[in-house]
Amino acid sequence: MPNKFSPRTTFSSRPFSPLKLYRLNRGLRQEDLAQLVGIKQSQITVFESGRRRPSTKIAAAIAGALGLTTREVFPGLEDAAAVPEKDPDESQRS
Repeated sequence: MPNKFSPRTTFSSRPFSPLKLYRLNRGLRQEDLAQLVGIKQSQITVFESGRRRPSTKIAAAIAGALGLTTREVFPGLEDAAAVPEKDPDESQRS
C-alpha cells in the first residue's frame, strides 16, 4: 500500500506538487504563504497546479519562506543562488 502522503499519490489520484506538500506540511494556507512571499494567493494556486512556473526570484522567495532550496520545491528549476550573477562590466573587458 503506497504512503498516502507521497507526492505521487493522492486520494484523487492526481499527484500533489512538492510546493503544495511542503506548504501543507508546514501548516500554511495558500494565503499565508503568499503573504510571506509578497505575491497573490492566486499565484500560489497556479504554481501548485503546475500551470505556470515561477521566476527564479519568486521561486527562491517561496523556497526561503518554506525553509527549503528552490530545487526541493521546484524540481528542474535552477536555484537562484546557483545562477551566477553577470558582471555588467565583463562584456566591456573583452
